[in-house]
Amino acid sequence: MIPFLQDSFDEGGKAVLSDMNFMKNLVGFEKDQISEETIELLEPYMSQREDWFTEKAGEQVSKAGAGIMGWSFAIFEYHEKSKIVKPKQAFLLVQEGKLKVANAELEKSQLELQAIKILMSELNEKFRK
Repeated sequence: MIPFLQDSFDEGGKAVLSDMNFMKNLVGFEKDQISEETIELLEPYMSQREDWFTEKAGEQVSKAGAGIMGWSFAIFEYHEKSKIVKPKQAFLLVQEGKLKVANAELEKSQLELQAIKILMSELNEKFRK
């Protein structure tokens, strides 16, 4: 066993797995709400993914456990990738807001221009008469 990891199944694992809503909770898990603290707690396990903490190794013990490991890997990866994507999404929202304001100003200006063109046309008509 790696020194920084300890078996915590008796402390929390049994209660989690015996919860009748366990699968429902996994499916409905709010992956965008996972905290940095949780990620830090997963980090020692995730850093061993290449060595021994693999789905294949988990499959030797339990296919269900291997599935949960795969889910954990996916959530961890999602969180890491979202650190890159979320700021870009926020920037996009700001830029889309600016574009919406600019388009509204453009539409207003186009209406004003149209009104000026009509007025100019009317004045030109009067001047010609």
